[in-house]
Amino acid sequence: MSIVKVIVMLYAVFLVVDGSQSVVGFNNTSNSISCSNEGMQVAAPAGVIRSVCTVCYCREGEISCYDKKCPSLEGCHQVVYPKPAGVCCSPCKGCTYKGRDYVNDEEWTDPDDPCRTYTCLAGVVTSSVKKCYAKCKNPVSSPGTCCPVCSGCESDDGFTYRDGDYFPASRDKCVTCRCTNGTRECGKIGCPVLNCQRQFWKLSAGDCCPHCTGSRSVFKLTGFCLYQTHVYRSGLSFKPDRCTTCECRAGTIVCRVDTCPILDCPDEEILPSTGACCRKCREKKTCSASDGNTYAHGVKWLKSVCNNCECNNGAIECTRQSCDNNLDCPKNFRLQNVRGECCPVCVEMDATCTVFGDPHYKTYDGKLYDFQGKCRYTLTKLCEDDSFHVIVSNRIRSSNLYSWTKNALVKINGSQILLDQMLKVKVDGRRIALPFVNKRLFDIRRDGQAVVVTTKIGIKIIWDGDSYLEVSVPALLKKKLCGLCGNYNGIEADDLTGSDGQIYFAEEDFGDTWLVGKDRNCRGPKRNVIRVINPNQRLLAHQECAALYGNSFARCRQKIDVRAYYKACVMDVTDCPENQQCSCEAMVAYSRLCEKELNTFLNWRTPYLCGAPKCQIGAVYDTCVSACPETCANHGAKRRKCKRPCIGGCRCLPGLVLHKNRCIPIDECSSPKTKKKPANGRHKKRRHSNKRRKSNNKNKARNNKRELMNDSPLDNNSSFK
Repeated sequence: MSIVKVIVMLYAVFLVVDGSQSVVGFNNTSNSISCSNEGMQVAAPAGVIRSVCTVCYCREGEISCYDKKCPSLEGCHQVVYPKPAGVCCSPCKGCTYKGRDYVNDEEWTDPDDPCRTYTCLAGVVTSSVKKCYAKCKNPVSSPGTCCPVCSGCESDDGFTYRDGDYFPASRDKCVTCRCTNGTRECGKIGCPVLNCQRQFWKLSAGDCCPHCTGSRSVFKLTGFCLYQTHVYRSGLSFKPDRCTTCECRAGTIVCRVDTCPILDCPDEEILPSTGACCRKCREKKTCSASDGNTYAHGVKWLKSVCNNCECNNGAIECTRQSCDNNLDCPKNFRLQNVRGECCPVCVEMDATCTVFGDPHYKTYDGKLYDFQGKCRYTLTKLCEDDSFHVIVSNRIRSSNLYSWTKNALVKINGSQILLDQMLKVKVDGRRIALPFVNKRLFDIRRDGQAVVVTTKIGIKIIWDGDSYLEVSVPALLKKKLCGLCGNYNGIEADDLTGSDGQIYFAEEDFGDTWLVGKDRNCRGPKRNVIRVINPNQRLLAHQECAALYGNSFARCRQKIDVRAYYKACVMDVTDCPENQQCSCEAMVAYSRLCEKELNTFLNWRTPYLCGAPKCQIGAVYDTCVSACPETCANHGAKRRKCKRPCIGGCRCLPGLVLHKNRCIPIDECSSPKTKKKPANGRHKKRRHSNKRRKSNNKNKARNNKRELMNDSPLDNNSSFK
């Protein structure tokens, strides 16, 4: 071993020559040698003074020879001496690992572990595991890769890089990112082990790892490894520092380096690695919040809907979110306060299809058209199945030219609801009293002068008992509906899409495709018929419909074009039966659309305009009456807050409550006459004849119908007609 030490201590340090190219001369300089393979390397001609470094090329028709330039060996402290025979330049010592030779400064990845990387540097193989840094919301991992990638190639300072670029990603200088196909992969690997003494180390500004300066040449040692100034026998292990373990393997030093955690803190907060392998950030103080929780440094939490807080080294810093309440929402969207959101957001409203008058149809997407078919038609349904289906029956009004909606049949998951004239309702063929609840599918209730069907999936149907029908559907049914109400896809232009999938231009042709069944009274719409209208009748129609241009609808006309509704109103009045005010349905349809757009109740009815109703004794008409009136059963402390919107109609005067559709003094609620009879008509004597039992059942049915009015506004409350 002493002989080896002597050899090592006596290693010769050679100065690196400048390596400039020197032209090689010829023995016979009187004539140049010509060539034809321009730019190609050629054999040195006879007479050339040459060495192992001499190369010749054909340039401009003549052979030119020179000694090639050797690369700089700056930083290599294992320059092989003597250089191998037949080699021009002295190489920096390479590495042998698992039977394969690697040149100096070569890097490779473990084929079985994409996160383990290797580097050969001056006879030392450094193995380290890459630590990933994916600072984005949704990093994407791919098989065969080490770290997940984030979309975009933008650094923390906002600079965007191109494909193939490497750039820093955090405060830790050892974290680097690479841009590939518009994504960035970031990570940190351990620094390669340097085979030079510490006095030759240099750390350049902005670099993560130091490098060697200068160079030295050493003799080749067979079966031994030279590390800095120490020689190790093959198979011997040693630790250059706390993070590194090395072993001599047949002339190559193989080292494993522990990759330190990523330090995402300023340099002044990094603590020295006293007695440990890795440095670490100074530990931050926690925060004790008023909600009783303790939060670590950098953790953010929601103090309230609009207040965001963050723990900053023991100090709680909170900011309040500011809102822009002047946002413009798209069509059929409305600015609303949403639970869990600080600021109002644009929320898509329920889409509404309306049928009114003789009859006129306004689709979910806003198209207004007329269709005078006198049969049964699909108004709206789920296109893929029949779990939701509304069928309307149209009949002749005064003349054969016009029709009106007589009733509507609603099919919901096997159940059928018939909404008929005079607010009569049948469920599965049986007449019912309201309210009626099917806990699994729907509920039906009376709301003023209308019947309202509400399904569990958010569909709402309003029927006024005459010919006004309104169907509202939630946004979750968008692009899933078809029928006379259109396809609800946000595009008005294709609303006349027939059941055969074709788009029609004529309303009559479109409507006929949605025909349901046949009956003897069914007649399709007459086409290309011009009706002659009496001038006096037309004048009366314009007089009645002029209210749409009055002050009551002034705010509406600023938002919604009234002309189509005015035209529909005139059409309805010219074919109106006697003793009816047929202008009202067009006004109701326009006011309903306006109320939805303005999100407010519109007070437009008067005793002379669509008849504000006359109220019974003890009641007065009001434009906004509670939909949950005070009754004997709920007055005083028992009464709960009503969640339904108010409606126009009659209400009881102060001191009176509603009981069996009458307004009575509160103290009469305890009168025996107002108390409920036994539900089943039970008596002490149980012997009854069959005839008497039937009579009791009939009386019970009548009483139930009257009692049901206790939970609804007065009969003549008029929110529609």
